[in-house]
Amino acid sequence: MSMMKLGTGVALVLLVHGSACLRPAQERALSDLEVGIGAVDGLAVATPSAHIRALSGSRLDLWANHPVVEIELTAATAGPLRLSLDNCMPEAQAAVLAGAVSVTDVPMEQPTRCVFDIDLPLGESVIRIAPDDFDLASRFRFAVMGDIQTGLGEVGDVFEAIAAHPGVRFVVSTGDLVEDARVDEYERLTESFSSLPVPYYSTIGNHELRADPDRWSERFGRFNIHFEFKDVSFSFVDSGSASLDPVVYDWLDGWLDEAD
Repeated sequence: MSMMKLGTGVALVLLVHGSACLRPAQERALSDLEVGIGAVDGLAVATPSAHIRALSGSRLDLWANHPVVEIELTAATAGPLRLSLDNCMPEAQAAVLAGAVSVTDVPMEQPTRCVFDIDLPLGESVIRIAPDDFDLASRFRFAVMGDIQTGLGEVGDVFEAIAAHPGVRFVVSTGDLVEDARVDEYERLTESFSSLPVPYYSTIGNHELRADPDRWSERFGRFNIHFEFKDVSFSFVDSGSASLDPVVYDWLDGWLDEAD
């Protein structure tokens, strides 16, 4: 009887392991559904376009995954809120889409850091942070890069070249931003972003999977991103495991249908 239990246990372990190998990116895909959702001290936040880095009853820190960030805020009590949005579009403005919200822009030296002081009313409010021309169909420039992991120490030179190129609105990246996904590499990467005057939107590559992928998500949020800017659609999909999870295939089908 003991041998039968042992055999069953071993078979079960092998089955679970085999299932995990068939869908190595499933956990990352499902974790995307939780990004941008949080609640604490009577304040609930929902934003499909940003990652929550810090949240309290009077403070909300976000990392933007999109050029256009819409934030739904539900307050159990009225009061002040300091909203900080890193990786935001330069000269982005806050527009109130719902609720009697008062928003004051706080000037910042870093062009990709937007800060607002908000007087939240009781109940639901919706705020959009975006440049004025986000929905105007017209020509614009963006930069594309990836695989900067081995040149992380010199990436500032690349960012300076991008900054010197007139009219670039943002950078899109194909992943592999770090070499071994160490904490110190992520710290250097985040520091280097301060020299870039435009936002940086990216998915992950295989190098980010050399260590805990939570190190990516806790800083930047989603592994898979889709947004529209000036009537152009951008889709970033996580192929870091050399495949796409079926969930991501479904998302991509929907994004392509929306883009027509």
